[in-house]
Formats: sequence, structure tokens, C-alpha cells
Amino acid sequence: MTGTPGAGAAVAVHGQHDLLSEAYSAIDEWMVTNRREAAGHSWEIYGDPTPDPAKTETEIVCLLK
Repeated sequence: MTGTPGAGAAVAVHGQHDLLSEAYSAIDEWMVTNRREAAGHSWEIYGDPTPDPAKTETEIVCLLK
């Protein structure tokens, strides 16, 4: 059986792909502040490209324990 843990996920949406590290840092800070722990799996969901790359959204999902 496969699936995802039922503990939820931390999610951030960012608009500028070359600055995604800022979104990952925000998720890390949120987990520390809220005493949550990553389950070891995360992924990125890329939005539809726009003429302005800074407005193309990327959603980062980090599963929580």
C-alpha cells in the first residue's frame, strides 16, 4: 500500500524560480516556530508559464510527521 502520511503538509507558493530557496527557508522557519518536523518528502508543482518569469508560480509542498 502506498500513500502519504496523514499529518499534513507545509506549503509555500513562490513567484520567482531563481529565489525558491527563500520559500524553502520560510517553510523551515515555520516548522521550527510551530514545532513541526518534515517527514522527508517534498516536491514542487510548477504553474503555467507567464511572459514574466517572476510571476510564474511554483508551489512547494513538504510533508509533515
